[in-house]
Amino acid sequence: MDGIRKKPIIIKDLEKRLMFDASLGSLAASTTISENLANASPQILDNDVSVTGSTTNFDGLALDVSTDGGASDQISIRDEGTGFGDIGFDGTNITYSGTQIGTVSS
Repeated sequence: MDGIRKKPIIIKDLEKRLMFDASLGSLAASTTISENLANASPQILDNDVSVTGSTTNFDGLALDVSTDGGASDQISIRDEGTGFGDIGFDGTNITYSGTQIGTVSS
């Protein structure tokens, strides 16, 4: 039967596809850190990344970050705290202004 969708459309999923207009801004295209500096202490790759747009509900969406540098490369999130406007990180949970907004899995 051509033209008939056999799988139901979930409105929430459709809404996400139609309404998602957020964009990542100020993200550095690349960052170079010397090996000695990276071995001495954790380094910030980009401290001026922002998400903008009218979308405010990211429920069910994911941001994937990866490295191809091997087991010695580690990527983490800097814990600023749980105060207003702060990004918090306890090793698993990510918070914004003290409210959990995500988790990290490996």
